[in-house]
Amino acid sequence: MTDERATPDVEGTIVKAQLPVDERPAHEHPAEAPPRAMPDGDWQHLWFSLQRTDWSALAVLPADSGLDVRDIAEAIVDIGRTSGADDVMLLNGRGASFTDAQELVETIESFKRRRSHVVVACDSVDDNPATLALVRAASGALMVVRLGQSRLAAARKTIDAIGRDHVLASITLRPRS
Repeated sequence: MTDERATPDVEGTIVKAQLPVDERPAHEHPAEAPPRAMPDGDWQHLWFSLQRTDWSALAVLPADSGLDVRDIAEAIVDIGRTSGADDVMLLNGRGASFTDAQELVETIESFKRRRSHVVVACDSVDDNPATLALVRAASGALMVVRLGQSRLAAARKTIDAIGRDHVLASITLRPRS
């Protein structure tokens, strides 16, 4: 199985590539962040833009079904660490059940109390209703939209579900050429 690997282009949008998917359930690796190559300037721009807001827990979620955002969350963790935020961690909330979600919410709350940074990779709200608990526990959300594929109605539904004021930023994935 493959996953869409996101890498930004010079215009600040994101380009898709294919990578293997980690299919382990969320409870098997709730707070790991594997080392990765240094992201380029667009990832740095995103990181520093996010630093203008007061967040310690960032939920990364797709605007609609069928998009895995783990690589995007990993890239944010990588650039955070590269930029000197040693305490930034990845929390995998993809595929979380309601029971898993409660444990993950407690972990998110723990990061927020310590003022450490945690980036939470989430499913879409349509794919997994437990995502709402994770996003609401986070300080804010980064919404991922697929250019030419994401439905505007789905993006609006996601924003309505999580709250417009909870969306800190969004990025757009461009189709592969």
